[in-house]
Amino acid sequence: MSNTNKQMAYEALVNQRKNCTMCDPAQCELINPSQAQNGRFDTNEIGHWTEWQGSLDAKMMVVGQDWGDINTLVKQEGVSNVDNSSTNRALIQLLNIAGVDIDESTAKNKHADLFFTNAILCMKTEGGLAGKVRGSWFRNCVSSFLKPLIEEIVQPKVVVTLGEKATKSLLREYGYKGINFKEVVERESPIIVGRNTAVFPVFHCGSLGRRNRPFEQQKSDWLRIKAYLERADDV
Repeated sequence: MSNTNKQMAYEALVNQRKNCTMCDPAQCELINPSQAQNGRFDTNEIGHWTEWQGSLDAKMMVVGQDWGDINTLVKQEGVSNVDNSSTNRALIQLLNIAGVDIDESTAKNKHADLFFTNAILCMKTEGGLAGKVRGSWFRNCVSSFLKPLIEEIVQPKVVVTLGEKATKSLLREYGYKGINFKEVVERESPIIVGRNTAVFPVFHCGSLGRRNRPFEQQKSDWLRIKAYLERADDV
């Protein structure tokens, strides 16, 4: 796909996200940021994390669970970067281990090799990062937005899924059900999906994820990603 066609396809997907009503609004647990405060803090990217890193030619896509709730969106004025997230600072360390040259002084800039997004793109109405999520939210967003991003638009060499829910929601879309999260994190080879994209599940690098898998072990997991990318670059 040419750069022009890729940009047009991406903008169409963003517009689809802005107008999406697939999840039942009667539940009052989720809101499209385009509908919150008249869209004041919405983004013209597929999601708010993409505002930070969103190269359509990225070789690595990082997929988190969700951005948070609407209160966090308003408080942070729709911005997510290294300044307001210890998780993002930990992620920078891990990206460097995987061979992506980025540090806190340059992390606010767009990196040609990175695209960040979430498995759920709408905002929870409450609960912050720890708020409950529904399986239908994952299914709707992954099938309608994440899968086209991976297969048709960005086409990254590697997709890194942060945490168990993001991992299972993506792999379920490709027919993998009943997976053991720890086992797929520790397997030597990635799971190949779509057009030869390698999925590397990892534990979340936030505080809870680091309690479940110490940071030193997480660094080893990301070293496997580095080795895979180096082999892919040699092909």
